[in-house]
Amino acid sequence: MKSNIVILTFSLFLILSCKQEVKKENVKEATKAEIVQDNKTEFSDNEEQQKNANCFTQKDIENLNLLFKAISEKGSNSKTNNDIFKFKEKDLGNLRELLTSENFDSFELKHNKVECDTYLILDILERQKFEDDGDIHYSERNIMYELKKKGNSVIVESAGVAG
Repeated sequence: MKSNIVILTFSLFLILSCKQEVKKENVKEATKAEIVQDNKTEFSDNEEQQKNANCFTQKDIENLNLLFKAISEKGSNSKTNNDIFKFKEKDLGNLRELLTSENFDSFELKHNKVECDTYLILDILERQKFEDDGDIHYSERNIMYELKKKGNSVIVESAGVAG
């Protein structure tokens, strides 16, 4: 009987110790949480961004959004000024082709909203309209690319296709 009480007491001690350790980890992460004010995202600690040149900053994300928006709003023959980031000509050409195609619908630049985004996902939605016996149907396809930053260069890798 005494051994059961000792085992139960020891088990209770271990459980409480584990819960306190989890709480300590949550507190550490909370100091790096994002602060949202007036629809703008700011970070409480951007020390990691400044140390790592391969992290996408919030400003980088905004600039990439503007770049892709400018490409998608212009004709396929237009050249977009891209002084901030360097892309391989082939990669930028492929993105330009997708963002200006007849089936292009929209794009979204997905990120983790953390101090150091080491990669972003460019999600391009294509929608093709077709008619079948008088009924109108749509075929949708998502094309996803992983964007990684290396200094001022952006490396584009295929992340997948769905649809």
